[in-house]
Amino acid sequence: MSENLKRVYATESQSDGYAAKGRLESEGIPVLIKGGIDDAYPVGAVYLFVPEEFAARAEEIIGSGAEVDAEQLEAQAMNAEPEEV
Repeated sequence: MSENLKRVYATESQSDGYAAKGRLESEGIPVLIKGGIDDAYPVGAVYLFVPEEFAARAEEIIGSGAEVDAEQLEAQAMNAEPEEV
């Protein structure tokens, strides 16, 4: 992944963070997820970062989230590859 990352999304909801991550990955955008998900007890904000060259497209996709129903986002998140530790 590019060294120049841009934060494109922040949420207090872990499920919303993973749903947005799945949506972006389904569009071929590499995503780094950071935040409360890294802890033994996942609480707190979740942040999504993408390489700068994908940032505008990622923000467009996230901004158009209303066009994608919640079930579709959940299915994408459930099918996403687990993060390597």
